[in-house]
Amino acid sequence: AISQIVLSSHIVQMAEAPTPMDTDASGGRPKRERKTVDFFTVESKEKKAFEVKEGKGTKLGDIPNVAFKLSQITGKDDLVKLVHSIMFKLPGKATTAKRNIKDFSGFTFENPAVEKPKAEEKVNRLTNAGLNSILDLFDLPRGKDEDATKEARVARIMKFLEKPCKTPGVKDLKAIDDAAKEKERAKREKNAAKRAKEQAKKEKEQAKKEKELAKKEKKTEKGVSKSEKELEKLQKELAKKEKELEKKNKELSKLEKLSKSGKRKAEEEKSATEKKKAKKAKKEESEEEEESEKEGEEEEEEEEEEEEEEKEEEGDDEEKEEEEEEEEEAEKEEEAAEEGGDETKEEEEGDEEKKEEEEEED
Repeated sequence: AISQIVLSSHIVQMAEAPTPMDTDASGGRPKRERKTVDFFTVESKEKKAFEVKEGKGTKLGDIPNVAFKLSQITGKDDLVKLVHSIMFKLPGKATTAKRNIKDFSGFTFENPAVEKPKAEEKVNRLTNAGLNSILDLFDLPRGKDEDATKEARVARIMKFLEKPCKTPGVKDLKAIDDAAKEKERAKREKNAAKRAKEQAKKEKEQAKKEKELAKKEKKTEKGVSKSEKELEKLQKELAKKEKELEKKNKELSKLEKLSKSGKRKAEEEKSATEKKKAKKAKKEESEEEEESEKEGEEEEEEEEEEEEEEKEEEGDDEEKEEEEEEEEEAEKEEEAAEEGGDETKEEEEGDEEKKEEEEEED
């Protein structure tokens, strides 16, 4: 590209350079002869498309463990570049290097006598870490004792690169990885289910606590309202009792007044009854004295007229005796009635006094 730029600039300078000038016939200003400019063009060779030739062995992409290990690294990895340069003498592009390695099935040297030693020399220049990385990538054993020497490891790598094949007796790493991933996935799902279960349990407990709290609050509100109602009821009852007490106090004061006046009245009635009794007793005594006088007179008359009027007096005496008996019975009944009336009055007065005393005590 640089040479093309230099040549094109040189041609432009040549085109701009002054040319011999011709004079016209009139002897005026000379004319310049114009020449055509030929531009130099560089022919570019067509690049051949990169092609992975088929070797004697199995493609690395068809060997399960090698394909699996390649899938674990990217095209920018140094190991990919190293392996690509050993196989194809070029580091390769990051976008195509892994695909080319998977299509590799063995060396296809055009001149084995020259190219094979160069490839072996390139492998031999690697460090122990580099050799082990390639052995691990190709699923080859690192070896023990004599097989662990550098020469033995280089020989194993070169033999594999000449004719790649699956290493016998090795486990399928992809299947192991898939099983491990499946196990890990199952573990994650189990843990997720466990966490979801715990979360659900926590949410349930939280809901239960909230429900209990709401229930307690409701109960508390209910209890408060109930206690307020009870307090209001008690206040009403207290007001009612205060009214009743006030009423009783009024009644008591009234009863006290009545009791004072009642006592006076009872005393007056008692004195009156005593006077009545005394008067009655005095009357009865006077009546008895009169009767006794009458009886004495009658007896005297009877004695004087006994002889003359015995027969008549017998009948009269009997009639008189019957009359006297009836009078005595009537008098006794009157006395009994008066005494009974006095007793009933006394009992009534005693009952009234007891009632007044009980009311005063209340």
